[in-house]
Amino acid sequence: MRFNRGMITPLRFHPYEPALAGAFEAINTEWLEELFEVEESDVETLQNPDRIVAAGGEIWFAELMNAAKPGDPLHVDSVVGCAALRRIEPPLAEPDEGLFELTKMGVLASARGNKVGEPLLLQVLERARENPAIRRLFLLTSKKCEAAIHLYEKHGWQHDQAMLDRFGHVYRRSNVGMIYPDVWAD
Repeated sequence: MRFNRGMITPLRFHPYEPALAGAFEAINTEWLEELFEVEESDVETLQNPDRIVAAGGEIWFAELMNAAKPGDPLHVDSVVGCAALRRIEPPLAEPDEGLFELTKMGVLASARGNKVGEPLLLQVLERARENPAIRRLFLLTSKKCEAAIHLYEKHGWQHDQAMLDRFGHVYRRSNVGMIYPDVWAD
């Protein structure tokens, strides 16, 4: 796939469906292998995305529109990015805590620079605000992911050592924890 670097690319967003399981694994495996290594916890998630949805989470995909029109069916080969909202379950969180992780957000290398990541992040944040089960949202990342950290900061994410201390052990690459402001508070 060829893209026009730096141009805003028309996108459509799609919730997870089984036909997108391969795209979820491929997109995330690509960036993990590029910057880090695929860890055991990654493999479990990437090979079983349906478990995220079954537990009350969501996975969203960005499809490059190309010649597609809004009513057209999904073109799996045009999916260029994804992100998940994963519920943190016991014993890592109390059932009523409503704690979710923004995880497995990635954009194919061939589509980077085409303004895919920011609209994808905004789509996922909107979905998080609409989901009454989500009361707190966090993410883990690495200082190596400078562009991603800048994007998160731009949209209100705050660095949070407590979340890193609590969950940083899940991925060896994690050395940054962030929370999204508690917009769900009563």
